[in-house]
Amino acid sequence: MPAFAELFRYRRGLLAAWQAQPESLARAWHALPEAERQPKGAAFRLLAALWWWEQRVGIPNLEALLAHRPPQFVPAPPPAAFPPPETMLHDYRARREAALARVAALDGAGWSYADRHPRFGIRTVQWWVERSLAAGAHTLRQIIRKEDSP
Repeated sequence: MPAFAELFRYRRGLLAAWQAQPESLARAWHALPEAERQPKGAAFRLLAALWWWEQRVGIPNLEALLAHRPPQFVPAPPPAAFPPPETMLHDYRARREAALARVAALDGAGWSYADRHPRFGIRTVQWWVERSLAAGAHTLRQIIRKEDSP
């Protein structure tokens, strides 16, 4: 029984971090100097890459697993296919909140449901949440570095 309690605590912490991440990203984004937030800037490219991954890969593949469908491989978009930053931040939060509501309602078996992704192999619902959190954390760290740079 202790192992299940530990797993439950881990997943609860995972969800809390996943929920807080969009707000942390928005705060870091808005703290950047205006020049860093321009479409040709490095910070914009970081945000666009995260937005694309979350919108086209992470959340859709998580949702596919929740619907008991296999995840799909999605090719990268052309660089001009990104909306303005405020739209990307809004989309990021909205997709994350919708997915969070579905994942938070899962039992242990739901978290462990798995299927094969063409690139990543067999992955569980939990892995997709962890991967989404890791992608967001990586982007957030990079944007904060831009915020702190002279």
